[in-house]
Amino acid sequence: MKKVIFCILCIALMAACKQKEKSDNKEPVKSEQTKNTPENSAKSLAEIVGSAQHSDNFNQKEAVRLKLKVYDQSNKEKLNARISFMTDMSKVKVEKNDGTTLIFADNKSVLFPNSNAYDQAESDLWTWVNLLALPYKLTRPGTVWEGKSKDSLAGNRYDTAKIKFKNLDNRPQQDWFVIYVAPKTGFLKAVGFSENSVKKQRYPEVITYEDFISVKHIAIAKNWVFHKRKSATETLGPETGHAELSNLRFFTPPEDYFKAPKDALPINQKVEGDVVL
Repeated sequence: MKKVIFCILCIALMAACKQKEKSDNKEPVKSEQTKNTPENSAKSLAEIVGSAQHSDNFNQKEAVRLKLKVYDQSNKEKLNARISFMTDMSKVKVEKNDGTTLIFADNKSVLFPNSNAYDQAESDLWTWVNLLALPYKLTRPGTVWEGKSKDSLAGNRYDTAKIKFKNLDNRPQQDWFVIYVAPKTGFLKAVGFSENSVKKQRYPEVITYEDFISVKHIAIAKNWVFHKRKSATETLGPETGHAELSNLRFFTPPEDYFKAPKDALPINQKVEGDVVL
């Protein structure tokens, strides 16, 4: 099997963080921000999600740690791991219950012990982190919005918008996803991914966020359900699996928390100018 490349969302989110640093010292252009354009209308939807789920609180925290279990459609366990990551997406650590540890730090992804290498390592390192962090990163710079509309999901109507992230070279990526926002709560209810993202990054076609809890005043879905996409007009098809989050905590990691052994096996290497994910 070919190696799974870095997940699209993560590098995009990291690139967005870098772009934010560059833009912090610039004066906002109010006339552009207040124009009633399809892009600004979609951005306002992202702001609703950020406000409702308290993205500012999330991004002010240093790091997150949680227990994650992922099951397939037959309820067979696919992943059982403790996942930790910096909220700016600069470092990630996945500790699987079979003794395998995956780490991203200093722009390098590694695995140890080396004898536990497997094809889906890069996907396990990024996919679940991205799905958790997504609601809190929608308003960061580096996003390209394609208008706001309404769509049905399991018989209910939701506000929706299509989004792309920019590459590190500031060009929009071809991969896209659609967010579904609950009208009453403003929470991110579901995300539909492009066919390319599903094939390349092994994302589910559609994920729905269920059973929200509050952790440090931050709304987080503790259950995720994965679906096939039924059709363009009926988004939710058969369930393909689900995930359960527990023991979620914000914490300050020790200095060597994300440090890997010197002989750890590289999973994948970032190539400058590529859609590195």
